[in-house]
Amino acid sequence: IARNPNNVVMIWLQVNDGAGDPISLEDIDTIARSVPLGNSNRAFADRLYRRDRYDYSDWPTLAELIRMEQQVLFFYMGGPDGSEEPPPGIHYFYEYGMSTHWAYASVSELRDTVMNGCQVHRRSSNRRDFFMLNDFVTEKVFGIQVKPSRAAAEEINTETFLEALFDVCESSNGMKVNIVSVDFWRSGDLSSFVNSHNMDLVGRNTRSSATPLNDSVSPRSELPQNGLGGIKDLGFGG
Repeated sequence: IARNPNNVVMIWLQVNDGAGDPISLEDIDTIARSVPLGNSNRAFADRLYRRDRYDYSDWPTLAELIRMEQQVLFFYMGGPDGSEEPPPGIHYFYEYGMSTHWAYASVSELRDTVMNGCQVHRRSSNRRDFFMLNDFVTEKVFGIQVKPSRAAAEEINTETFLEALFDVCESSNGMKVNIVSVDFWRSGDLSSFVNSHNMDLVGRNTRSSATPLNDSVSPRSELPQNGLGGIKDLGFGG
């Protein structure tokens, strides 16, 4: 971030208590606070956007996050379910958003499930700030889904495939998809799709507003709150 101050980063951490000893959010907070400054004059923990869980107003745009120098959105799932008060800057994702199913064993299963209504499997009880589309296939090994499929990523991380999924999910749920979760993000043409989608949102936002962009902020950063973020998950995406 110090080298690329116009970037906004989303961290989406899956806390798996079944992998060993229970993981404490306080431990995660301690790790975040121990990240060295490097060549930055602002600590990593200070760059975490801190959202009051009782704040129901609109989330800031990416440009506003950049101006506040709070360019890191830190979400987690699993582990503590959000009933406890998390450390500042660490947010339970499903308190703010919803997502589609995630356990697809094949491309056809993913396509058929999503195209048949795009049912949401996890949602906040009262908020719809984020809508995450899970677009990855996990192959079975000895009957257990554990292996991310690179071959499937070549097919599903494409503009044609994603556009069809987006259309169904958005029309079925009445909300724009603003996060896509994938495996092997370099496969297919995912980056091109995300950039094209975001620039289209920027164009619509710019045409509807007479306020010029700050010259110090990249136009791509001036996204409305329903801008699309790509989670570049090289391992198990979910």
